[in-house]
Amino acid sequence: MVVGFFSHTMALCSSDADAITAVVTRDIAPAFSRTARAWSARVGLVAARVTALAFLGLSPATGLRGPYRPCRAGTGSFRRRYGSGHGGGSFAAHAAG
Repeated sequence: MVVGFFSHTMALCSSDADAITAVVTRDIAPAFSRTARAWSARVGLVAARVTALAFLGLSPATGLRGPYRPCRAGTGSFRRRYGSGHGGGSFAAHAAG
């Protein structure tokens, strides 16, 4: 079952990379660059391969970085960021009603 999840995830990444590469090299690059409009088939293929490698490299790097930022001990940044966990105030006041 885990192998099935992995293979489907890899297929999804491959199709996403193909779609993003096509959009970047055929739509976005020519809109921003005059030289991109004049690319030959070979230069366009090289640009597409570089774009695909960049996307496939940046995707896991971004995913591994993610929104998780560990808090340093004693700074109280967890409570500032996420609250106290029960709507604020002290627990005794909250429990009393």
